[in-house]
Amino acid sequence: MQNEQGLQIDLYNPRKCSITNRLITAKDHASVQIIVGEVDEKGIYTGKNVQYELSGFVRRSGEADDSLNHLATKHGLARNDVAVIGWISEQLSQPSGFVISNLNLKNGFKENEKFVKFLHQVIADNVAFVDPQLQALAKYQKNGWLNISDNRDPPPWGRIPYPENIFGVIELRDGQIIHGTYQPMPTHRIVTTKGVFMLSDPLHQKLLEKLNEICK
Repeated sequence: MQNEQGLQIDLYNPRKCSITNRLITAKDHASVQIIVGEVDEKGIYTGKNVQYELSGFVRRSGEADDSLNHLATKHGLARNDVAVIGWISEQLSQPSGFVISNLNLKNGFKENEKFVKFLHQVIADNVAFVDPQLQALAKYQKNGWLNISDNRDPPPWGRIPYPENIFGVIELRDGQIIHGTYQPMPTHRIVTTKGVFMLSDPLHQKLLEKLNEICK
């Protein structure tokens, strides 16, 4: 509560957990408050900071480290956040284990747009050169547009994958993959009930190489 001068006059100001948004009670002795200070290029504290509160429930669930990483990435404090595929915003019924089928993907998982953009750039740069299987499909199809499919749920031969399982398309001419024509599919999803995305082995290797470069 504030008085007429705008000053806090309550003896106890309740806090909310920065992850679950639940009230942290006065008897939650396992809760913690973490203040991250901002420093300049010389490493000197600027007087600015960001404050996080984690409830005892989050800590007992073993989720404190991931939660802090998520918050730091969200506020631009963590480096190389492009390597994070996304965040879980929904509290699962079994916090100690992650089961894709128990997650409300519409409201519970948020894709990291930076990672999605990075992923498609890796595909665009390498898809025309490194995957023998795609090159064989290009020779079979000859012309048109070739679907770059997600291997987590491969369709039967001759069938088109579900929209959420198509990374994008690339143009073919006379059985050749045309570099520079890759177009991402906006309906692709990083995570579905079938699991996390799965590239072909050659593209997966290229993704790991690029991630290792930026995370050094």
